[in-house]
Amino acid sequence: MTEAAYLNNDLWNRALQRREELIDRLRAEQTDAYRLFSGSAEGRPGLTVDRYGELLLVQNFFEPLREEERRLLEAFAGREGLLLNIWPKFDKELMKAGSLEARQNLKDTAKLRTCLEQGQKFYVDARSCGCDPYLYLDFRCGRRWLRAETKRRLDERQAGASEPVRALNCFAYTCTAGVAASQSGAVKVFNVDFGGWCLDLGRKNARLNSVRDKDFLCWQEDFFPVIRQLAGLDVKGRGARRRKYLHVKAQQFDIIVLDPPTLAKSIFGKVDIVNDYQALLKPCLLALAPGGALLAVNHSSEVSGQGWREALLRCADKNKLALTSCEFLSLDEDFPAFAGSEHPVKVAVLRR
Repeated sequence: MTEAAYLNNDLWNRALQRREELIDRLRAEQTDAYRLFSGSAEGRPGLTVDRYGELLLVQNFFEPLREEERRLLEAFAGREGLLLNIWPKFDKELMKAGSLEARQNLKDTAKLRTCLEQGQKFYVDARSCGCDPYLYLDFRCGRRWLRAETKRRLDERQAGASEPVRALNCFAYTCTAGVAASQSGAVKVFNVDFGGWCLDLGRKNARLNSVRDKDFLCWQEDFFPVIRQLAGLDVKGRGARRRKYLHVKAQQFDIIVLDPPTLAKSIFGKVDIVNDYQALLKPCLLALAPGGALLAVNHSSEVSGQGWREALLRCADKNKLALTSCEFLSLDEDFPAFAGSEHPVKVAVLRR
């Protein structure tokens, strides 16, 4: 291993210095969840260090930590009063609950805790046995946009308007995007995900922020039958013939969030953000109300920003769904691009 291939004081201090201004801004907006070190972009591939409230979460994807790295991180956690937890993601056996490495010195890390983002609270789990963290930090720019967009729409509507702002959160996971959109009772959010456990956590996130249950609906179902019905399209294919699915009425939304996984397959269809993002985008655009905004995400490094933009615009044009704008959001500075390349995470706002 070369000198630059492990975390040392120089690498760590330079990373903290680069984030100093950002962390000050985040603290001012009541945010205590951010990435402190992004190894692939900052000289130690395979290692990330994140803060989630009182937790310091270290993920090492390729190999065990060196003793020098461990001591550096333990010292930082001690100075900042943080609970250190290490996820050895290079070894599934080590990640199992109860393993020495997963516990990492602390008996009480295996429970839900909370962190803050723009004053909203979200649950996080220090040791989730291989699952991804419950709050994706690189999507902070998207949640910030959602809060601003819903507030703008609420301010534009007359007081006492009978129709609330309506938001649809596709591939909702733990519903953090849905919670970000829920600024008041004037916002009604529909969260769609196939995973029951993550929707349960999403409901807890909503209640943690005093969002009313009646304004925060969670639909446990495959994306394709739900979005096709909402868009006024028939549910076709093998899935429609072989199993029952949730029935919903066609309707349109002021805001839609489309943040799919890289690749997934079910009897209703295939999610492929590299080769066929249009299959996901088309029904979402059909379900988007005139004047509405769609927040679309693509996190594949195989897709360039320019190529993806062209695919988005081509899909809208092909289906005669005129867009007034297509703008990209910038990720915060704690997610720098890899040297010589653009960042794999791309976040676009499409407006009808």
